[in-house]
Amino acid sequence: MLPVSTTQLVSSTSQLQETTSSTLYTSSASPTSSTISKTATPSYINSSSTTIESVLSSTSTTQSATNFTTTVTPQATLASISCSPSEFQLGVSSTCKVMVTGPYSGNTPTGTVSFVASRDGYFAPSDCTLRGNSDLASCSTLFSPFGSITGFYTISASYSGDPSHYGSTTNLTLIVYPAGATMVSCYPSSVEINVTTYCVATVTNSPDFPSPTGTVMFSSTGSGAFNPNSCALDSSGVCSVHYTPEKTGAGFTIITAAYGGDSIHAGGSGTFQLTVN
Repeated sequence: MLPVSTTQLVSSTSQLQETTSSTLYTSSASPTSSTISKTATPSYINSSSTTIESVLSSTSTTQSATNFTTTVTPQATLASISCSPSEFQLGVSSTCKVMVTGPYSGNTPTGTVSFVASRDGYFAPSDCTLRGNSDLASCSTLFSPFGSITGFYTISASYSGDPSHYGSTTNLTLIVYPAGATMVSCYPSSVEINVTTYCVATVTNSPDFPSPTGTVMFSSTGSGAFNPNSCALDSSGVCSVHYTPEKTGAGFTIITAAYGGDSIHAGGSGTFQLTVN
C-alpha cells in the first residue's frame, strides 16, 4: 500500500485554506485518486493560539488525518477619554467616559478600564466594564477630588485588553478651582418685630472662572417670613430677599443663605445674625 501525501496551506490569519490530496486503494488493481478541499473562516477566539483538527475518511479500511495549528494575533486598540465638566471647583464631581475602538467591525473590545489620578481624589467605580457593539465599546466613572488641592489633575485610563485586543492607555487633564464662599448680610442689621429688612446673598468666585448660577435658599432660627424664600443668582453671583421677623425670644435671629451649586460650582452656605428688638 502506498503512503498518503498531505499538502497544507494557510492563506491568511483571517482565513484558513486546507487542501488534502489522498491516494486511496480500492479492491481493483488500479488505484483511484481523490482530492478533498475545505475552506474555513474562524471567528475570533479566546486564546492567542489554537489547534484545529481535520479528519478525512475514505473507506472502512483506509483513512488519513491532518492536524494544523494557527495563531490569532491580538489587534491594536485606540482608547480615548472625555470628562464633563473638565474645569470645576472643589466639591464638584466630573463624569469621565472612556471609549475603546478596535480595528474590525464585529469584533467588540471587552474587559475593564481602570482609572488613576495624579492628585488625591476617588473614582466611583475605580474600574468599569466595557459595553458596546461592532468595533466600539465604552464605560464611565465619576471622579471627585478631595482635600484642599486645586490646579491640574491628570486622569489616566488604562484598558486591560482581551484575548483578541491589545490594551491601551489614554489621559486627560482637568482644572480644579477653589470653591467659592456664600455670604449673606441684612440691611438694616437691627429691626423691630414686624419690620422688614433686606437680605443679600453673595457667592464669591475666582476671577478667571465663570460666574456661579443657580438658586439660594433662605431660612431663619426665629419666627418670621421671607419674601420670596429663595432667589436666583444674577451674573455677579448676587441675589436678595426681604425678611420680616414676627417675634424672637433671644433678641436676635440667625439668617442662613444656602447655595445649591451648579455643574461647575460647589454649593455652600453663610449666616448672618439679625438683631430683633
